[in-house]
Amino acid sequence: MTDDRVFSFGTFGFPPLDARVVEFRAPAEGVPGRRPWTAKQDGRPEERLDVLHGWLVEDLPGGRVRILTQETRNGEPAAALAGERPNPMLNGHQARLDGLVRAASEWPGPSGSGQVHPAAHGDGGRCSPRVTLGDCE
Repeated sequence: MTDDRVFSFGTFGFPPLDARVVEFRAPAEGVPGRRPWTAKQDGRPEERLDVLHGWLVEDLPGGRVRILTQETRNGEPAAALAGERPNPMLNGHQARLDGLVRAASEWPGPSGSGQVHPAAHGDGGRCSPRVTLGDCE
């Protein structure tokens, strides 16, 4: 990932969305990494969608990583999805985080390095530029 990288992904039954990384900063000593991105879908009012999704990735002692994520979605499709129970967006995001935790915990890293899986930082190249939520190994 890099600043201004453009990618496309499909998720939650929406057609692939064009997205752009607003900022990419890898975690550093005492400073969380940042990876906010935006996506937009134009069209008729019932098709329009505008998304901002922010990620903070923080290295913690003991080879642990904390991931904080927050998303705002505007548009009729997002409002309809938010009203569904169980909420597919909340459950889908939790599944994505669970997948990152699983990948990070299974990755041995360089021997004795204490490093976490690169996917936990979003720059490991394990996701194709066009991904569906949960496709990252």
